[in-house]
Amino acid sequence: MDMIGAVLRLVGMKPVATGRIEPEGIFALRSIANDAFLLPLKGSYLAIDAGNSPMDMLDDCVKLEIKPEKVSDLFLTHGDRDHIGGLEAFPNTRVYIARRELKPEEETGGELETVGGGRFPADFDSDRLQLLEGGERLQVGKHTVECIPAPGHTVGHLAYLIDGKYLFTGDAFKLRGGRLEVHPMTHDKKQAQATINELEKRFPKDGLVLTAHFGLLRPEED
Repeated sequence: MDMIGAVLRLVGMKPVATGRIEPEGIFALRSIANDAFLLPLKGSYLAIDAGNSPMDMLDDCVKLEIKPEKVSDLFLTHGDRDHIGGLEAFPNTRVYIARRELKPEEETGGELETVGGGRFPADFDSDRLQLLEGGERLQVGKHTVECIPAPGHTVGHLAYLIDGKYLFTGDAFKLRGGRLEVHPMTHDKKQAQATINELEKRFPKDGLVLTAHFGLLRPEED
């Protein structure tokens, strides 16, 4: 773990520790280098990303006294392995992902694989999948989810603005000292910078920006 910690410090990754983020009541589930997040619904949960592995997610759910089978809706910011690797931990979810994140079936032999090399579980039921184009506004229980195109890191990367208050940005940018920079592992850096410029306009006042690898930003404190 010391070696892993040294690597994380080298690239500036500071994921949030597993726990409840107050006063918002959002739960962070931490893999080694990144976070997934859960928002309570009535009797279930809405998730953003799925972490690096099922074991990470299951261990964190035990710590938080959350039943993973209660996660009903899971929004993927993109399809990299460290964001979809824990899908098996959530067997009852409807899974949302941008259509552009998936490789064509003719390239994968019918398997569900992403442009970033992530793979869905072998027994994943494709009926659970809802493909997004970007720009949708969806109602999930009490929450309104706005799906914001945020390409650059990957071609179909999405950010999610929930209830106009919580902006989940995945790997759309790196956060360092309150400044937004292009994520170090980005497919199209020019496009990523354009995305950063647009996302900054969407930062919720009196809200919260939640990144996958680089912690939180409260815009009113910036």
